[in-house]
Amino acid sequence: MFKVGLLVAVGAAAQEAFPDSAKFERWSHFKDYGVPAVMGKDALNSAAIADGTCRLIQQTDGFYFWHYPSRVERVLQALADAPPTSNPSYFVLATEKALRDACSDQRDKAARPEYTIDSLAGSVQNWYHALTAPSSDPSWKGQFDPAYQPQQVAITAGLLCISACDLNGGELSKSAMTLLALGSSSLREAVNATFPWTTGNKIFSGARSTTDLAKSLLPLLRTPCGCTKKSVQASGKRFCPEHLQAIYADMHDGDKKEITIAGTSMTIRPSGNNQTWVVKSEVDRESCSASINFNVPGKPGPPPVNLQATFWRSVSSKGDKTVFEFTDPSGTIAAKEFPLNHWVEEVKKEDAMSFSCPDKLHAVYADMHDGDKKEITISGTSLTIKPSGNNQTWVVKSEVDPKTCSASIDFNVPGKPGPPPVNLQASLVSIISATSEKTELEFTDPSGTLAAATEPLNHWVEISKATAATAIVV
Repeated sequence: MFKVGLLVAVGAAAQEAFPDSAKFERWSHFKDYGVPAVMGKDALNSAAIADGTCRLIQQTDGFYFWHYPSRVERVLQALADAPPTSNPSYFVLATEKALRDACSDQRDKAARPEYTIDSLAGSVQNWYHALTAPSSDPSWKGQFDPAYQPQQVAITAGLLCISACDLNGGELSKSAMTLLALGSSSLREAVNATFPWTTGNKIFSGARSTTDLAKSLLPLLRTPCGCTKKSVQASGKRFCPEHLQAIYADMHDGDKKEITIAGTSMTIRPSGNNQTWVVKSEVDRESCSASINFNVPGKPGPPPVNLQATFWRSVSSKGDKTVFEFTDPSGTIAAKEFPLNHWVEEVKKEDAMSFSCPDKLHAVYADMHDGDKKEITISGTSLTIKPSGNNQTWVVKSEVDPKTCSASIDFNVPGKPGPPPVNLQASLVSIISATSEKTELEFTDPSGTLAAATEPLNHWVEISKATAATAIVV
């Protein structure tokens, strides 16, 4: 094995898209102005402040506060008790410490407040106005104060989506909310494209009933909100790309593949060599997956059964990219949901992102290159890697950089077969599909000895500890 990188996934490790400056901007405003104005007086805007406050440090489903007034009360009290905003650094550090507890699930019971139509319609109109009204609009009265900073856009669009989805009896998953947080750069345009701003409009504030308001918000449900019917976790059709053409690094074979998606048509070809085989399939846009038959002319060593290729999006401190995971739904090669291989999108330039690293993690990962399993433990900044499911006894220890959630890994330890000739960087990554989310470790070579510093050498994919492992890969 000679491939490693730590990519933190949005599930088991809480992904954080916003820097401390964004936290200060929102939390100071909420503490000094928002909480005094609404606490104990306005249930809807109290829930909105709680949601916006905690979304800066964790991503949850859309109704995590909307339907849980006990959580709302706890968060607003933490803001009220926070130190003065006159010392920004102390304020942010102390407030975040308090909010980590206040925002957490403490076995709270759902008890959705009866939000009034006046409060709902007025708030939705205000959020829409903040996202779309231009500086020239007379409604600003010369004081242009839009939602334009990334945290402002993500929170405001999120509240718009929470209201739309709730009123229409849908669900807004953690995955959908995470995509809203990560996609703040395009949300203002998306909302304005659906509801172009016109001066003096009362498109939402004019609603006479919750039924009228729900109906007017329907166009937002799929895009950009990702709202789904009850019991469906994520918006597969929104999540699934209609058009895609990219080169992917095959973690098992060590070569490259080109994937093209046009509508529901999917084409796979080799890339960077003289092979000429072609695989075609149809994409199920709800699950964003396709059944792949690699038994085509010219394809060396095809698996004995069709595999399922599922589209995932990955997020880490290095940015975001796409991944295809291969599994065997027949259960012939391995357990039906066991990851057999990952193809990882090659990106020319990595975009650094703020990312929150877990201080506790203990999980077993499937090694896509070696075909075995590894056990990962994080405690504080200490990282320990051990083999799992075999009789090997080697141990690797390292220190995690909390800012990047990555670690330098030296596999040259007693008992470790075939260590790479250089230290690798392991990055914790969060990956999301249309139906689930998990973490993985991505390995790269920052020295550029084995491959370009940004090229993924291997992925270790989080699995259930009960899942059995075997491996034959595409």
